[in-house]
Amino acid sequence: MVDSKRDGAADASVPQASGAAARGAKSAPRYIDAFDVSRRGAVLSGETPLASFARLAEDLPSQDGLAHWTLRGETGPHGQALLCLEVQAAPQVICQRCLEVFAWPLSGEAVLQLVRSEAELEVDDAQADAALQDEYDKVLGTGRFDVLAQVEDEIILELPYIARHDVCPSGPLTKEAGEEAVEEEKPHPFAGLAGLKGKLKPE
Repeated sequence: MVDSKRDGAADASVPQASGAAARGAKSAPRYIDAFDVSRRGAVLSGETPLASFARLAEDLPSQDGLAHWTLRGETGPHGQALLCLEVQAAPQVICQRCLEVFAWPLSGEAVLQLVRSEAELEVDDAQADAALQDEYDKVLGTGRFDVLAQVEDEIILELPYIARHDVCPSGPLTKEAGEEAVEEEKPHPFAGLAGLKGKLKPE
């Protein structure tokens, strides 16, 4: 997992897109035979409108941009079936200082280990081979594996606890005179998903 910037202004190096560009996003298969892609070492890539991710849209402002992603099949050192995912995006978030909407550039990577049954997902870490513990995120591999669900997960996990400009364009909101200015840290809207994968980190 590669951590994105946890605080700061937009990075011009991360591709962003207008509404017209989002409508012209490059198509790629949403569903794949996961084990086949891993075995062949196939590489897939695509550009997906951020507005098409329903879970992401629930807790964020209106989205106008693209997620750029690449998925590569690999075989691990112990014969594990792996999928290596890279994602770049700049979703719209709300600054918790000034409450203005701005783009938050992020870049994430994940290595997914495919398993064939729900039972394998529930193996106790204490019983797992110590050399393999926590090395990869285990996911259920199927002949109809949803690539975009994994892309959406990675974007969600790379979102910050608290989104803020380095310097707010209009200045931070001020409280009434005499009232102590205390910044309230709200729970991360996707903390539940982060807890399942153990990735989300505070600032």
